[in-house]
Amino acid sequence: MKFFVFNIPIILFIGILIVFIQSSDNENPYKILGISSSASTKEIKKAYKSLAKLWHPDKNSASDATEKFMAIQRAYEILSDPLKKERFDKFGTFDDNPQGGYHGQHDQFNSFFQHFNGFNYQGFQEQESYLSKHRISFRHYANNILPKTYKKPYLIFAYSSYCYGCFRLEPIWKDVVQDLEPLGYGIATINAVSDRNLLEKLRVTSLPSIMVVVEGRVIHFRSESSVINSKMIRHFAINAMPTHFITKINDYSALRRFLDQWETTNKISVLILSQKESPRLRYLLTSMQFSSFAKFGYFYLTQTTDSHAIKTALNVQCHDCDHVMIFNDSPQNGPVAKLTLNNGSKRQEMEQIINLINHHKLLSMPRISSTDYFEEICPVSSRSHKQICVVLPVMDSDVDKNFITTYRRFVTGFKNTVHNENLRFSYVYINKQMDFMEKFIDFIPHNNDDKKDENTIDILVIWRYEMDKGKIIWLTNAWTKDQSKISVFADALLNNLDKVVTGSIKLTQTARIVPLKDEYYPSWFTRFSRNTIRAIETFWYHFTKEEALPVLSAIFTFVFILFVGYLLNYLKSSNIKTKFNEKNKNNVSDNNTWHPDDPKSPKSNINNGVKKVLTKEQKCWKDMEPLLHELRAETYFGMIRLLKPGCRSLVILVDESSKDILLHQFAVHVWSLRNNKNFSFGYLMVNKNLPWFRKLLEHTLPAQTDTTSNLPSMASRLQNINPKQTLGTVIAICGWKLYFSLYHPMHVNPKRRDVLGFDDSDEYTESEEEYDSTAEDGRIRKHLLHRGKRNNSIKIEEVLNGLPNWIDRILEGSIRRYCVPEWPDNLK
Repeated sequence: MKFFVFNIPIILFIGILIVFIQSSDNENPYKILGISSSASTKEIKKAYKSLAKLWHPDKNSASDATEKFMAIQRAYEILSDPLKKERFDKFGTFDDNPQGGYHGQHDQFNSFFQHFNGFNYQGFQEQESYLSKHRISFRHYANNILPKTYKKPYLIFAYSSYCYGCFRLEPIWKDVVQDLEPLGYGIATINAVSDRNLLEKLRVTSLPSIMVVVEGRVIHFRSESSVINSKMIRHFAINAMPTHFITKINDYSALRRFLDQWETTNKISVLILSQKESPRLRYLLTSMQFSSFAKFGYFYLTQTTDSHAIKTALNVQCHDCDHVMIFNDSPQNGPVAKLTLNNGSKRQEMEQIINLINHHKLLSMPRISSTDYFEEICPVSSRSHKQICVVLPVMDSDVDKNFITTYRRFVTGFKNTVHNENLRFSYVYINKQMDFMEKFIDFIPHNNDDKKDENTIDILVIWRYEMDKGKIIWLTNAWTKDQSKISVFADALLNNLDKVVTGSIKLTQTARIVPLKDEYYPSWFTRFSRNTIRAIETFWYHFTKEEALPVLSAIFTFVFILFVGYLLNYLKSSNIKTKFNEKNKNNVSDNNTWHPDDPKSPKSNINNGVKKVLTKEQKCWKDMEPLLHELRAETYFGMIRLLKPGCRSLVILVDESSKDILLHQFAVHVWSLRNNKNFSFGYLMVNKNLPWFRKLLEHTLPAQTDTTSNLPSMASRLQNINPKQTLGTVIAICGWKLYFSLYHPMHVNPKRRDVLGFDDSDEYTESEEEYDSTAEDGRIRKHLLHRGKRNNSIKIEEVLNGLPNWIDRILEGSIRRYCVPEWPDNLK
């Protein structure tokens, strides 16, 4: 007996040691990836990428490369899943059972103690078997579920291990889950014991609690737990779904308009015909899931004339069935796919609908309009199974529509005949995706720029081997907008693409791929309207009766105080006005002579309460207008030759069209110098005095003794100076010491060669918006493609933005000075 007592601690220690040894046999994903347990998601992903490249069997010939590569993949799969990572951090295991680590050790300890005392310990965990099946943590909710709620709603049940009412609802919850989960409705449960922080975030104040999370907002189910049934929960889940993803179609003309929207929306059209007046939940879930790639229309089949016409046009045979039809960019040819549903199993019908839409998710020639579209059209592929993306870069203009039309005609015929799965055809608007296209523009061949044909266009070929990198090649003059030459260009293009697929033409150029701008991102008004509706709904669902009454009481009290204050103020002002009128009535003069108190005399602006308020720009212009003089032959001596020592004239270059804008801005910037006697101010009309300015610029060129300078070329360019490019130039002239300083918005940029109007282009105020209205010859598209980032011209309203800094440098004496032997005297 004594021996047994002394050896119980030893036996316990040995048993615990065996358990921990068994639990440590599992692979440690942190050690496999070579990172610490506190590593961030970005560090985990970076370590996985580097190790996967190193141990990939295609790149590493070691005998254990395959095993290590599979271990790396398993480790990344565990650590990239917040729930599995949390389980491993807590229990040291990553079994599929949510409580696997706990139950595994619990069962081992349980069997160990049962060996001694003959009973089996059971707790609340055994009762949570079904509720814990969908249990989530705070991290899993934030990283996985919340982002998915914009494509899929989640029904969440909050419970506690010590809540009797929660387990009373378990059969009802199980019935709801079995009804909604096969349709694709997200299901989750939260244990208040282990995830109280998540309940606080979701504003759960009592248990049990049921809520729906959709589009990032939480909608609570308000009902007494004693009267809850599965039908009420199902209705709540359906009513919480947003309905703006499905358009209800009422007649035949509305159907035609719906099907003809493919070009403006860049989406396929999914038409649903049903005998039910409202869309079923499966259609609401599907429309939300594929909202980025498809627009959904719902038509309620009745006995009307329009319904009969639609049935006849679409060849509907089964009148008691639901029909799902998909139309692409040729709706006149009928649906490209159709599905008839006749009360089958929920899971099977949902799989059929999803598979049908996935197979026809894109138009025959879709446009790359967002990152989601680019991921679908140009996915990442391996070297052995390359997915080649053939992109037609065009402008969103009437000029380039002919290119799109002929290209779509070719792609449609290609898919109907050859249908090579390795080739993906699409097009992109350059002016709408300029950041994306800039990475490829530098690789355009410039050998034959002068021989470009306005009827042809280059085509971009991309192979993505990483998420942010791809191999590309430009096929110059590869497509035409001439309908009669489609077959010739199609044969040449297919020949080049075959060479790209087979490797005869190498994709040697590597380009970085940046995220695209979503062209169909909702406008501010749409976002404001939706956010307002969501805020009202959130306010309604979040505030219970106990919370709402104090808030409403405070609001009504505040409104009542404002109303009473306004009423008292109105009564007081009305009384004062009445007394004033009575006083004036008693003081009316009997003669017509004027005196200050005569009520018949006209009142001044001040007495009428009208006071003119000047803006800052108006005040500056009012003060500076008398000080601004035009620099011409008559004022030449006063503003330049006869300036006193230490005095300077600040002269801005303007023309008739920009005079009002630039002079007002100039007045604002120099207003602080108006009382400085060392400065005078003026402006020069550049159109009639361009020779004078050109002669002044000759002194800014390098000296002739400098053999490395390109003086002849720069001097010759002065003869072709563009007056538009000189607008906004400011000259600080010191007439006594024969030097001047120069300000121009592009003067400090060494990369610009067309400084001060040396370029012969007069497109001074061109902007991205002006590229939308392209010229008839399509030269703006060429200009964008071949000049890329050079399109950084400044608008006339922005040329003086840098003038305050330049004036500060003038006052500091740190600005560059250009000396002249004598001042030009050819002013007009």
